[in-house]
Amino acid sequence: MPLRCPKYLEFLRLAPCSLSGREGHVCVGRVQAAHYRGSGDGGMGMKPGDQWAMPLCAGAHYQQHQIGEVAFEKLHRISMREICQMMWALFPEKGEIVIGRPKRRKYKITSPGFSTQLRRKINGKTVKRDGAARMA
Repeated sequence: MPLRCPKYLEFLRLAPCSLSGREGHVCVGRVQAAHYRGSGDGGMGMKPGDQWAMPLCAGAHYQQHQIGEVAFEKLHRISMREICQMMWALFPEKGEIVIGRPKRRKYKITSPGFSTQLRRKINGKTVKRDGAARMA
């Protein structure tokens, strides 16, 4: 099961883009946590563990998905694996780690027809889109 650490992802979003200052790269957008799928962690349709994430600006992250990781590494002359390992080693707070699947959103469409409402369970209450709550 992949490792999940929200504090680590926040740590990455506060770091500079891994391609910042490299020849031929201009950072576009905010820094995002980009997962490296070549790690072998994760599975079909599942993100790898958060320890296999690195900071990339939105433009570079988009490019990573568009051209694929092998081409991305060759284009920018980097090793995503090494950057991920280095960033994980620099992360000071490894206490908020969860092993397993990330929490799934509990959205459910109810009342088919003209009054379809989106509801979400929060602490045993069903919250409607307008904010009114009732006990489930």
